[in-house]
Amino acid sequence: MGLGLLAAGPAIAQFPLQGFLYNWDRPALGDALSVFVRWNTTTEIDVTRIDRSDYPEWGLTPAGTTQIQGCFFWISDNNDATVEQFNLVGFEESLTQPNFPDMTVPRMNVGPIQMPPTGVPAGNVAWRLSVGLGQPVSFAGNRDVFLGVGLPAILSLSPLDGLFLGSVGVDPANAPFPFDVPGPRGQQGQQIAQDSYICYVPTGQAPRYVPSSPISAEQLAFDVMLPSGVSGGTALAQTPQTNFPTSNVLGTSDFLSGLHPNLQRGDLIGFSLTTHTAQIAAPAFGVVLLAFGPSPIGSVPINGIAGLDPASTGNVCLDFTTAMQFFIVLNTGQTNSLANMVEGQFMYPVNPAERALVQTLPSPFDIWWQGFAVDASAGTLKLRASGCAIQHIK
Repeated sequence: MGLGLLAAGPAIAQFPLQGFLYNWDRPALGDALSVFVRWNTTTEIDVTRIDRSDYPEWGLTPAGTTQIQGCFFWISDNNDATVEQFNLVGFEESLTQPNFPDMTVPRMNVGPIQMPPTGVPAGNVAWRLSVGLGQPVSFAGNRDVFLGVGLPAILSLSPLDGLFLGSVGVDPANAPFPFDVPGPRGQQGQQIAQDSYICYVPTGQAPRYVPSSPISAEQLAFDVMLPSGVSGGTALAQTPQTNFPTSNVLGTSDFLSGLHPNLQRGDLIGFSLTTHTAQIAAPAFGVVLLAFGPSPIGSVPINGIAGLDPASTGNVCLDFTTAMQFFIVLNTGQTNSLANMVEGQFMYPVNPAERALVQTLPSPFDIWWQGFAVDASAGTLKLRASGCAIQHIK
């Protein structure tokens, strides 16, 4: 299968990525993809759930909403000689059916968007596509967000010709392609609602997840651009899994072991922080906080904190009273990143004594992360906060 990269639209050059795809494409494009998925052969919508129990206050605006201005995702075409079209879609969580999208009020429906031109020779190809939006799209700041793609019907079954979306999953049947086994809180019936993050909506039918099983957990390879002035930030896990080599050195930001690491397997835990040269010149400093719960006084806007530039953006959402603090350097030029992304990551070196201590703790045991990009170029201290990321350890 050929792999390609396509970026288009003015939004691509202006805004930072949240980082849900952080490290997925390093060292090579598509390294962390398990399989390309869809539900059936008719038209359908496939969305990935960004759960508030994992990522509170990401993409935060001063009004308390979540805002995006573009998306990155992986899509394949079994035969690009026939150029199909797709839609970029977004929904909020239903108020009556938790962890399911509210299909009655679409928040985003962009398209139809035509696939890239036919390759030479024509054939099976996978693309990492980006779509920039002329205007930001807002979602409720207190509900799950569902983002994905509206796919056309399969054109042919024999030979197969249609569009599929890139994902990561648990299933060993994906071998020799990689698959990611999460830690104890990511196992069936534990932390992951519906035991999966991909919701499928065949045209004219109700949203559904794949049936719950030990291998049902999956997530679309999907990222977003943030227009609200905040930084992006995601939880990372560096794992020793031979079946998921992309996680061995740099770590993974996926929602499987990235959010549900296995410390007893030898995983390390960490956090990525992403901003943009339009916000802060590279190289830049970042501060990463590690805590064990939310802010004791509720989420606090940082632009009201004494000593900080009032143009600072985002909220402090974790327990800053007991948080551990780490400093990182953010820079451009990371492999397969966009040229203007200013990025860095921190990995916490979990030692044997800490792993043993975690074994004795009652479940649930979570770790909260948050990052702050630091800009002192104007003589003031301006911070751009990420949202919080909650890693479910035990």
